[in-house]
Amino acid sequence: MNNKIKNIQLFTIITISMVLFSEQSQASQYIGSFNQGGFSRDITINGDYGYIANGFNGLQIVYLNDPGNIILKETITPDYVQGRSTYNVLQNNNFLYMTDRTGGVLTYDISDPSSPNLLSRIFPEDKSNTLAIYNGILFMGEVSGGMVAFDIQDPTLPVEIGRIKIPNETYPKEAQGMAFKDNFSYVANPWGGLAIVDISDPASMTMAGYYNKPQTAYPGVWDVAVQGDFAFIIAQRYGIQSLDISDPVNPVFASELLLPINYMEGNDSPPLDIKMINARYAAVTNGYDGVYIIDTSDPFDIKIAETIDTVGYAWGVTQHGNRLYIADGYDGIHVFDISEYTAVPLPSSALLLLAGISSLLARTRHRLR
Repeated sequence: MNNKIKNIQLFTIITISMVLFSEQSQASQYIGSFNQGGFSRDITINGDYGYIANGFNGLQIVYLNDPGNIILKETITPDYVQGRSTYNVLQNNNFLYMTDRTGGVLTYDISDPSSPNLLSRIFPEDKSNTLAIYNGILFMGEVSGGMVAFDIQDPTLPVEIGRIKIPNETYPKEAQGMAFKDNFSYVANPWGGLAIVDISDPASMTMAGYYNKPQTAYPGVWDVAVQGDFAFIIAQRYGIQSLDISDPVNPVFASELLLPINYMEGNDSPPLDIKMINARYAAVTNGYDGVYIIDTSDPFDIKIAETIDTVGYAWGVTQHGNRLYIADGYDGIHVFDISEYTAVPLPSSALLLLAGISSLLARTRHRLR
């Protein structure tokens, strides 16, 4: 055999082996934990400070400069009212927005990150769920009020400008997770499927489409993330579905990834949170099974890249730089270094590399004949 061809074949084998090895050897590294009681549902990061939604214990502010030695700076405990429970937190510029279930949505000034200053409170029609900001508008998911839009130009006086009920004939018209693209909001309905809402005019939002939940999911779709022309939905006691949204109002099933059904009592069953790490990877919380790093580089074949085992009940997850912060229920929060994932060139695929090298090899053979 021609030595040039032999050398190319050897190069091919070595290169593919290196790529496959690098993908298999990727792993997160545990850095530190923090637990001062309560039930950690969510966390958001602002510089060296973290803000933890800690259920009935309120809002915890922690100093994260040394994640191996996280320091509690302050706890803000809401006035006790039946049903009050700090649920979701969202940081935007120098402001922190927090849902407190029956206590509504609270806005804090965090220009001094260690000492939030309460600016305003919005009382919803029913329990407040999650929050998102898109095009300068604050969107809130509500248990029976659907999705609500607020003008927050003046954070001391948020003004409701529109709301839409999520269609569901039997159960509450609840809005939970929300993702946005091109003036459409993809809204997870925990008692149903995925609603597509036209938000080009937030004061007059309209239903644009609907994707039914997987038949075996119970109760329904809890959260959604969007990356490019694909949406990734997590359905309770089921797993993940990838949907092609190149036609934004008519999602088309692309693939699924079933996850262990290891749920707690009640309707708050995993998976419960999905966040895109970058264009290739997503992090998904799955209750007692911890957190899954999901490879979404091929939306038609999504798969698990790694399982991060946690002690508690993984509920919320947030990425900040090369670190992943996990709200782990009664076990507080955990911090992991995920630089092995954030550093991966995008897109990356051993199969694509193999195809490219094989094509090069074929062309070289042809020239050497």
